[in-house]
Amino acid sequence: MEELYTEDCISATPLSHLGTFKSFSMVKPSDKVFFRWHESACGMLPGKFDDSMKDPINTLLLDPQCLDYFSNLDMSFRPTISCLQVLYALYQFNAGCPPDARRHYSSVPMLYEASYTLQLKSKFKRTFYLRHPVSGIVTAYRYPYPKFPRFRLLTAHPVMSVIHAVFQAMTLRSSGDILAHMSQWQCLQERIDPTQPEPNHQETLDTLPKTSKKRKESQDGKHDMLRKAKRARKLVGAAVSRSEQPK
Repeated sequence: MEELYTEDCISATPLSHLGTFKSFSMVKPSDKVFFRWHESACGMLPGKFDDSMKDPINTLLLDPQCLDYFSNLDMSFRPTISCLQVLYALYQFNAGCPPDARRHYSSVPMLYEASYTLQLKSKFKRTFYLRHPVSGIVTAYRYPYPKFPRFRLLTAHPVMSVIHAVFQAMTLRSSGDILAHMSQWQCLQERIDPTQPEPNHQETLDTLPKTSKKRKESQDGKHDMLRKAKRARKLVGAAVSRSEQPK
C-alpha cells in the first residue's frame, strides 16, 4: 500500500526535520476579492468563508525555510482529479440552487479523504528534501525532478487548498486544465448576482445527493449542517465511487 506523505515531510535542508514547523495560511483575507463566489459555491453561509481562513482547514504545517516556496506559489498541493471533479460539481450544483437548498462541502465525505500531488512552477529548480513518513529516511529531490509521491494534508481541506492551487494554475497558463476551468468558472460567477444564481449544470451533480427543499438551515447553520452530513454520508459513498470510475 502506498504511503502518503504529509506537508511536514518537505524540507529545504536535510536537517530541517529536526527543527520546528510553522503554520502557513493558504488563503489570505485579501484573496477574497478574487473568490467572492467561493463561499456560496461551497455551500457556506455568509461570513463563513472569512471564519474558515482562521481554521485548521486553511493551514499547512511547514518547514520555516519552505514558507516562501508556498507563499510565492513555487509549490502548491493540487487535489487529485477525482477530488476536483466532485468539488467542481458541487460548485455547479450550488450555482443552480436557491440559498436554502445549497449543499455544504462538509456533507461530501470524499473531500475529507482527498490526496494531493505536489505541483511546482517550471522555473523552480531548487533542491529540496522529503522525509519518508514511515522509515524517516530523507531523500534529496534535485532538478530535473523524479515523480513525486502522493500527499495528504494534516488539517487542510480541499475547499481551501483548491484556491491556492488555482492561483498557481493561473501562473502556469494551462488553459486545458480542470483548475483553469474552475478559475474561469469563478470569474464568470463574479459577473452574476450570487444571491440569484442562474439554474444550470445541475445534471453534473450525479456525484452528490439532492437536498430536500423542506429542510431549512437554522440561523447559524451548524446543527442543520450536521444533520445533513449524517444523512448524506450513506448516499454520497455510492455516488462518489461512480465519480472515480475512469471515463
